[in-house]
Amino acid sequence: MGYEESRKEFDNPAFRNRIKECLPHKCCNCGSENEIEYHHIVPLKLGGTNRFTNIVPLCHKCHKAAHCGQHMSHYSDKTNAGRKSRSNAEEHSEIFDMYINGEIGNRKCQELLGYSHRTTIKSRPEFKRYISKNGISSVRNLIDVASTNRGVSLKDGDIVGEIEYIDGRKSPIIYKNTGANNIKYHKKERRSEKDEAFELWKLMQKRRAI
Repeated sequence: MGYEESRKEFDNPAFRNRIKECLPHKCCNCGSENEIEYHHIVPLKLGGTNRFTNIVPLCHKCHKAAHCGQHMSHYSDKTNAGRKSRSNAEEHSEIFDMYINGEIGNRKCQELLGYSHRTTIKSRPEFKRYISKNGISSVRNLIDVASTNRGVSLKDGDIVGEIEYIDGRKSPIIYKNTGANNIKYHKKERRSEKDEAFELWKLMQKRRAI
């Protein structure tokens, strides 16, 4: 079952009633019984399922916190939770892999990790640890830049950035249209710093063609 089908199943009133019947109406983090919502331990967009072992009850406050970087492994009451999930570092690494492999841009990475839209991925401590662990000194992902400029339709194989390694090597980020980067972009008319970055992206495309 794909993401869209899983999302429709989860939003179906009959399925939501089944969740309420099978899972406790109590936040498995703080114990509150107010404003209970249901959270996927492994997100549907990352291959998670609607099995009850992958769903836990959270109050609105804790649910919001979970989408801002906290993970299910920090919950103290394991009796109310589903199966033990991957660690926070593992979840971040999987999404960062998608980011540097050209599957998603900055905005989608922000969304998946629950970051503010004002947050740049490269400024996050966890991303700095991730690239350091992988021998990378810097990453420049231009998927959002290319997608918000007029006349550009990304396709598989387009160069959308560059990775620079600690040893001085550089490699291009190649766009992979896996469907993960389902962001609706609005074309921009005015020239900005992003437009200047777009010029760099076009230059990289020309270099690849040489």
